[in-house]
Amino acid sequence: RRAMASLEKAGEAVRITKELGFSTEALSQFEQAVRTRLADGASASAAELRDAMGTTRKYAIPLLEYFDDKGITRRSGDERVLTGR
Repeated sequence: RRAMASLEKAGEAVRITKELGFSTEALSQFEQAVRTRLADGASASAAELRDAMGTTRKYAIPLLEYFDDKGITRRSGDERVLTGR
């Protein structure tokens, strides 16, 4: 926990849930993968975005919820779309 706090303070990591965090570089790559998949007004399911991010459901769902909370994406039923931010 101390290590994560130090990384967060240094701007090198972001905690997205109480127990899960990513380096800022990895988080940026996940976000870019989602933005690319949802470009031009497309929508996608969590499974499609999981595949686009190249991760497992264990990490994809918390990441997608984080992006929803940050206003990057918006969940609409079983699909997600970009919000324009």
